[in-house]
Amino acid sequence: MLRLGPVVQKGFGCRASFILLATFAMLGLGHAQSLSATGSTALKLRVLGSIQVNVRTIPLSFLSIEDQVSLPLETAWNVNPSEVRNIQVIAYFDDSNAALVSADGSTAIPSRDVLGSVNGGTHRSFTETNLAGPGGASLRVSETSIDATNRHSSRKDLIQLRLNSDALLHLPEVPYSGTLHIEVKHY
Repeated sequence: MLRLGPVVQKGFGCRASFILLATFAMLGLGHAQSLSATGSTALKLRVLGSIQVNVRTIPLSFLSIEDQVSLPLETAWNVNPSEVRNIQVIAYFDDSNAALVSADGSTAIPSRDVLGSVNGGTHRSFTETNLAGPGGASLRVSETSIDATNRHSSRKDLIQLRLNSDALLHLPEVPYSGTLHIEVKHY
């Protein structure tokens, strides 16, 4: 007896594929029987793609306004270029008004004063609106166009975070913490 279960795919959500089971049932192969004629049946299988990032949420802690944090990321994918044309990696905070908060909760640092540099580039504020995260609280880490030459590939990025010390000089020198989310979107 042949048993087929659902095919689970990470990255695009869960999908169940019962095509083979339905094909066998339609052909009458789900139960024992004798076939007197020979023939062939062509089965067309579809391989589902996947996209993975090595981290999803990152707890952050800045002990002073001068601290810097480095976050290495690795994104890997195996996709069909006719279904996925671009892959974006996005970093974001839950709240643009309170990306980081003091331990006692009395002081918040907005996302506009958290700066991120990707792979040594210019530091930018977390003020973008992207495919993931709330508006005005994200930063696009990368965007990769997909074609036949890179449909199965990966990339490594380094995000370096620091606070906008010029704008935060008035804040008390206490630890600030928050959570940075990393999400991969495709279209």
